[in-house]
Amino acid sequence: MIDSKLFKTYFKPGKFEYSGRSSIYKYIGINIFKKYLPTSGDFAYRYRCKKHLAFHSIKKYQPLLRFEMQTRKWEFRHLIGMIGFLIIAGAIEKHYKLSDYIFVSLLFLLINIYPIALQRHNRIRIINVLKGQNQNTPYE
Repeated sequence: MIDSKLFKTYFKPGKFEYSGRSSIYKYIGINIFKKYLPTSGDFAYRYRCKKHLAFHSIKKYQPLLRFEMQTRKWEFRHLIGMIGFLIIAGAIEKHYKLSDYIFVSLLFLLINIYPIALQRHNRIRIINVLKGQNQNTPYE
């Protein structure tokens, strides 16, 4: 499903997302967020003695292509969660205090927006490695 042309159009990083050979997401602190991500962050991987995929030392491209597809799946899950949250929040007819709205907005940001940005950042990194090695990307 997420491999269809419509979804590939969405998942393909836009020109505005690039900052040189990196991504604009580094300016919103995505590398700091990545360190503390509870499931797959740098500290979680060290605690579980796992290693991240070493982007620049890979000679076989299938692991990179699989990881790129995984970034789409993870991003899609967060998009669905975000849409579901917005529908539920809009359906509730209760009046809340300003502090409640601020708290929920910040929580919403951390739970959905930053993980989506992280997947888009990782996708740009993968595409740069593939292009640097004269390999086709999934979007060509």
